[in-house]
Amino acid sequence: MKLFFTLIATLVFTGTIQAANFTLEATNTEPLYQTTLTKAVYEQSRRDHLNDLAITNAYGESVPYALLPYQKVHLQTKVTEKSKPLVIFPMQKKAIDSVGGLNIQLNHRKHNTSVNVTSVDAKTIPKTYYLFDLGEKHPAFKKLTIDWQGQEGSLLTVKVITSNNLKDWSPAGQGALLKVSAGGQNITQNGITLDKLIKARYLQIQPLDTADTFKLTSVNIEFNQTEDLTQPILWQEISFSNRAQDNMETHIDFESASRLPTTSLNISLPQINTITQVTVLTRNHQEQPWRRVTKASLYRLNKQGKDYANQNIRINATTARYWRLSFNQAKGGIGKDNPQLSLGWLPDILVWNARGSGPFNLLVGEDSNPINIVPVTNLLNPYEAKKVRQLPKATISAPPQEANLNAWDSPVDYKYFLLWGGLFLGVLALATMAYSLLKSNSKT
Repeated sequence: MKLFFTLIATLVFTGTIQAANFTLEATNTEPLYQTTLTKAVYEQSRRDHLNDLAITNAYGESVPYALLPYQKVHLQTKVTEKSKPLVIFPMQKKAIDSVGGLNIQLNHRKHNTSVNVTSVDAKTIPKTYYLFDLGEKHPAFKKLTIDWQGQEGSLLTVKVITSNNLKDWSPAGQGALLKVSAGGQNITQNGITLDKLIKARYLQIQPLDTADTFKLTSVNIEFNQTEDLTQPILWQEISFSNRAQDNMETHIDFESASRLPTTSLNISLPQINTITQVTVLTRNHQEQPWRRVTKASLYRLNKQGKDYANQNIRINATTARYWRLSFNQAKGGIGKDNPQLSLGWLPDILVWNARGSGPFNLLVGEDSNPINIVPVTNLLNPYEAKKVRQLPKATISAPPQEANLNAWDSPVDYKYFLLWGGLFLGVLALATMAYSLLKSNSKT
């Protein structure tokens, strides 16, 4: 009987699922921390979207946390201001400077009248304007920085026009340039902001006042260059499970042991000089139909001893257990060897409240403790990504051992076995008591 009650007590106080236990290494005593999740955390999670995380303090109390996508905290691109000098081509055209006199002649005809105007002793002078060839491909820009000689101390107004064929010109904007000195101080206005982004090949700068004479010495276009920042993508190669042939289609199946929020795919082709197309499909259960995720071109080439391969394939966030790569023989197909498939994703960011005393633990795959997830504005109000990046960092230590092998499989429910074991022992105890009682009565 003592054993029976011991088992019942164990049944009551034992949790259904043993969670993976990670330690959060917080060096200071700040109220808020940020933590970048590791690949091991995703491997231990048994629910989509990491809905089985809990953070506890030294007293076993759950503390609040917010879960943020990496893109919501960290910049994806970097914008750099660039300047590029242009080659100056001075051009000249004649302009009328003065007119000695005018002769006007009217010619009357039956159906119309024409007017001829001729000048007497007209004087022309050459006027300089400046032409620039930006090239067929150039960064779009909206600002010019100019340096010049002449017209110092005077306001110089210029106009800018653009063309793609040197024949048809359209206005792009105008501006005022000024260089003046007085009392040892200088005022310089040498920038022109245009009315629109310039993508045309040719550009002209002309003085608005034909009486202005100046010489351009340098012209730079100012533009912003955007570049993608390197992202800390986590990668997990998944296991090959099956290969099948269906008419012209070759289906190669894989299985993921973890619930990975995949946004990138890396498909490694087995044979060099392969050019083909692939269709990627997924499903979560064997009885479900396959769902198409994307279609992409793949290649692996060797030129002069150097290997070239296609970039990683970006997809919408997908969490799936079964993955299929389908190759059509009419579109390149695949050889006898199987490719490798790796799933990639960006790690989420935990923002959590270090309430109470440490050590703080991150439990993954937890069912017994409350999941105390809150909106980030409950912890940071108003929310700004910059504020999150400025929080102190708490790192994650690996658990002493793996808590599960396949996050898709149902975990062992120890309560189920303890319950039936307890019932069996209870029945056995009752049967033993009944037998003893009958035996005692028989002797009496």
